[in-house]
Amino acid sequence: MEKRAFVRIEANLKVQLNCNNSDVPGTITNLSKRGMFLKTTEIAYPIDFEFDICLLLNNEKLKIPVSLRRIIMSPDSYHGLGIEIIDPPQKYLDYIEGL
Repeated sequence: MEKRAFVRIEANLKVQLNCNNSDVPGTITNLSKRGMFLKTTEIAYPIDFEFDICLLLNNEKLKIPVSLRRIIMSPDSYHGLGIEIIDPPQKYLDYIEGL
């Protein structure tokens, strides 16, 4: 049974995570209007930690406020992060609608 409020769309988008005044690279592998899954191996923060993701859309850097909801780990490293978008910017919502 699907428990997501919005359908996830497959993606391969490079992003920067802005966490504690440092930029961490990542890749969005799927996204929706209110969430995304982000692959990165360089971050370890607690659930509900809030930060920004910077995504390049149409040659414009879009800052998206997010909250960490789950961490997926392999035996020896982080595999990725389940992210909730706190207040999606309209440009992000327009992008999703266009996919």
